[in-house]
Amino acid sequence: MEIKFLRAFNGDCIHINFTDKNKKIRNIIIDGGTKGTYNKPSKKEPDEGELTELVNEIQAAGLCIDLLILTHVDNDHIGGILKWFENDLEQARELVKEIWFNSGRLIFKHFDCPEIIENLRIIKVLKDRRNTGIPQGVAFEDYITEFGIWHRQIIMAGMELERFGAKFQILSPDEYSLRKLLHKWEIEKPISRTSAGKKDDYGPTLRQHIVADKFEEDDKVHNGSSIAFIMTFDGVHYLFLADAHPSVVEKSLRDLNFTEDSPLEASFMKVSHHGSQGNSSPALFAMVKTSAYIISTNGRGHKHPDKRLIARLLNNIENKGVHTDIYFNYPDLINKIFTEADFVDFPNFSPQSTDNLTL
Repeated sequence: MEIKFLRAFNGDCIHINFTDKNKKIRNIIIDGGTKGTYNKPSKKEPDEGELTELVNEIQAAGLCIDLLILTHVDNDHIGGILKWFENDLEQARELVKEIWFNSGRLIFKHFDCPEIIENLRIIKVLKDRRNTGIPQGVAFEDYITEFGIWHRQIIMAGMELERFGAKFQILSPDEYSLRKLLHKWEIEKPISRTSAGKKDDYGPTLRQHIVADKFEEDDKVHNGSSIAFIMTFDGVHYLFLADAHPSVVEKSLRDLNFTEDSPLEASFMKVSHHGSQGNSSPALFAMVKTSAYIISTNGRGHKHPDKRLIARLLNNIENKGVHTDIYFNYPDLINKIFTEADFVDFPNFSPQSTDNLTL
């Protein structure tokens, strides 16, 4: 199993590559990062984006993308995929064999609200406003409807799916989260940019953050709609949390009989929402036993990860008395976030680059 966390700017783009029991090479892509993740060389941008490189490599090897999972419609997850489709639709149509995506029409059908579908005509007018999530979702839905390979089933907590000998236990979204998203599809307006001016919290030490820590859950509807899951292959669990809300994930883990005393043992946890402090609770950390936590972001835009979140995580690890590592797909963040005092307080803490992650 090879898993790469592409440099997707402030977003997620994950490539899973493995050989199934029939000796066939499989490729799964989770999200596509921001639009810059798919970028063809130009005078302004001389280098290809990592998603561009990846799809070209898969095509050159005569392979396909067996499964494309779009977890939710935020720009830092859907942007790169949409740009790929816009720039090279024929290549996408050739490579992608199956898609999981909770679209507006699927949600309306699930909740038996066909009358609201007419309102999507209004949303279509907004498709070129790339700072809004729902119009991007409508554009994506139009593409994949044309492809004819879309898995037209709501992906929701409690489901268990199997592909290529791998098991997917869906942890998020739950029905309540999807119902809230239904109304976002109906009335979505351009997203406020006020959060883009957020300041980072890197000044205080990790210890100072632990003392001041108070958990408050994220309330963003798009994040709560994220498809999050445990992927299991050859008896090994991998935890992918997209931008999911921790209370939903915690409930799903409990429904699977995981608790603080009997935690999920995973090869790694892809930390929710790029290390935002509102998306990983102390209770969630206590329910997962792993030696590797992955944070995917370049630190720009919304100033993720929050140092307070990392302090919360390290406090959980310290209390358990186990060794673990935190991996960054943009390792230059390490020197920006942590001070000498942090490493004195946590002498066993050694943040790593995902380039060094072995599974």
